[in-house]
Amino acid sequence: MKALIIDNEEDVIQSLKLLIAKYCSDIEIVGVAMSCKAAKLLLHASEVDLVFLDIELGDGTGLEVLQSHPKRDFEVIFITAHSHYAVQAFQFSAIDYLLKPFDPERLLEAVARARVGVQQSAKLQQLEALVENLQSNQLPRRLVLRDMDNIHLFELDDLLYATAEGSYTRLFFKEEREWLSSKNLKYFEGVLKKGPFFRTHQSYLVNLNHVLRFERVEGGSLVLQTGQHIPVAVRRQKLLVEQLMRLQ
Repeated sequence: MKALIIDNEEDVIQSLKLLIAKYCSDIEIVGVAMSCKAAKLLLHASEVDLVFLDIELGDGTGLEVLQSHPKRDFEVIFITAHSHYAVQAFQFSAIDYLLKPFDPERLLEAVARARVGVQQSAKLQQLEALVENLQSNQLPRRLVLRDMDNIHLFELDDLLYATAEGSYTRLFFKEEREWLSSKNLKYFEGVLKKGPFFRTHQSYLVNLNHVLRFERVEGGSLVLQTGQHIPVAVRRQKLLVEQLMRLQ
């Protein structure tokens, strides 16, 4: 694969080059840009498969670079040193990113996904969700989940609960929509922790906005507005009550 690196820090560029040479020998770096202006010119003059793109450039942003090239036919892996909340926006948008300083395992994961690729319309949906999530001061509105072929957008408010299935997670939404993710439940607990979501049990994560009542009988369970009963571990009940009271 032919690739570009767009970042305004020379040491970051060199570090990424070394990692790519060591772990991704099939990737050829054919160009480097260190500013928004230079990146736009380089993109229009190049035919590449992959772009490593910094979010914050000295004279603009990586998103501006992409907006200047709407008919993109390459994959993008963002480079970011942003706070946890900004990283959360990438996670919600199902867009690959590398957090500085770089982790070789994350590089390999992101490049593997880039090799698979997705349809152009799906890429645009991901970017639209990312822009929306980065600009929002609240928990992102949409959750983007993807499989090998498609991108699926879910309203976060529609997520009822999630259950652990080994190292996977099954998410349950309104209108009987389900999704099986290869991410584990702890991953989703971390991503959703700023919202009304609560880990009631080792195997359950619940959207408290959909709770009808908390029943203490038979060990304790939450009853959702849709009728499901979600078990609550004894050691989690006190904290659960506190969380429910905050919703008032």
